[in-house]
Amino acid sequence: MKNILTYHGIPLDRHVFYSGTLPEYKMLFRKIIRELQQCKYGYEDYIASMFNTILLLVSRQQQEGENVEINIPEEIEAAIAYFNENYNIKISVEDYAESLHISTRNFKRYMKISPAQYILSLRMVNAQSLLENTDYKIGEIAEIVGYDNQLYFSRVFRKEYGVSPAQYRKKMEKSSLSK
Repeated sequence: MKNILTYHGIPLDRHVFYSGTLPEYKMLFRKIIRELQQCKYGYEDYIASMFNTILLLVSRQQQEGENVEINIPEEIEAAIAYFNENYNIKISVEDYAESLHISTRNFKRYMKISPAQYILSLRMVNAQSLLENTDYKIGEIAEIVGYDNQLYFSRVFRKEYGVSPAQYRKKMEKSSLSK
């Protein structure tokens, strides 16, 4: 383990350090948990691969974040928590920022993405998870993650992943059958 952490440039002398709050972390941890629950063929290797991806993302965040302040202001932390809990409802980022007396520019400075992009990525990660793990219809998934219009949801999903939600689901079903 020490060699792996050293390879990724993760300090061995600190037990806790800031690595960002990328939505990809959440998605990868969910996949790891699902693999541990299902114990399908090759799950140990798949989990090791996902864990390695997490370490690579942390390492990348550390490398790119050399000029970033480590202490995130409480109001940014509050915004992150609020967005994580309420990504699936209509959020006026400007109204929310104004109510907390923070600027969207400040959020972007710390998070490296705008609040709207952060919310979008939360929606897409959760849509991905629902497409992979449920039999909900595309319209139901669109509503669950905060879109009133299924067509608009499909356009946004296609823009993010290069395939429609239905194509993504089929692709995931085929890959799980081949495992």
